[in-house]
Amino acid sequence: MARQSESIDATIRATLGVATRPADFTLAGRKVTGYCAPTSLDETAVEPLTRDFARHGVRLYLADGGRALVAIPGVDVLDVVEIARVGTHDARADGWREVQGSVGRIASQAPFDIVFADEAGLGCVFGDVLSVAAARSTADILVDELGGALEMMMDDVMSLEDEAGDDTELAAMFASYLRSRRRFRLWWD
Repeated sequence: MARQSESIDATIRATLGVATRPADFTLAGRKVTGYCAPTSLDETAVEPLTRDFARHGVRLYLADGGRALVAIPGVDVLDVVEIARVGTHDARADGWREVQGSVGRIASQAPFDIVFADEAGLGCVFGDVLSVAAARSTADILVDELGGALEMMMDDVMSLEDEAGDDTELAAMFASYLRSRRRFRLWWD
């Protein structure tokens, strides 16, 4: 484990110029060791790093309102939802389970990387452009199951209404957004 820690720290130090510190997280009732570093990076800057680290079995994402960079080896995107307790801000302590279920249904048809995760939000980026069917199915899940957390995306999605026409339903606009932007953002506040 010390060797992996040194490798993760060295990679983050070389890439971003900051040193990490070990941090313990809880996953399925067990301790998981990860690494944290303060950061001022935004999701756009972290996105390519997230993909690079994932190829090496490490989930890298922004946390703590975007003030921390977290790297955790050996976990998948659904584990990150649990570790970060996504969706528990101003909600039930186990609210992350519902989010994990919905996000799991999305991930099963349209794989993505997490670029931001904490109790109040989740930012995800799809590696490829979604097919029309996958975009529509993902949009249906977002609107039907996670609709209360879509406010941050709403302005961008509604701007597509001008292009699509006034009678376009919300899920169709979200599907168009997902195909063109390759991302979604959930926010509980």
